[in-house]
Amino acid sequence: MSTFKLEKLLDKVDNKYMLSVLAAKRARVLNDRSFDFDTKSTFHKATSIALEETLDGKVRLKEEGKKKAK
Repeated sequence: MSTFKLEKLLDKVDNKYMLSVLAAKRARVLNDRSFDFDTKSTFHKATSIALEETLDGKVRLKEEGKKKAK
């Protein structure tokens, strides 16, 4: 079982909700590709690989245009 320290992950992403969105989107991409790529990860599940890539700084959330609050 893999465990990740939330504090270390939150250093890379603003909040835990954005972290969950980022990990889910990346895991979905990994599942769609059926792991056809060469990965050097020790993990076997897409979500764990997505979190590991986030920690390594390989994956970042691209911010769309921010809306101003009135």
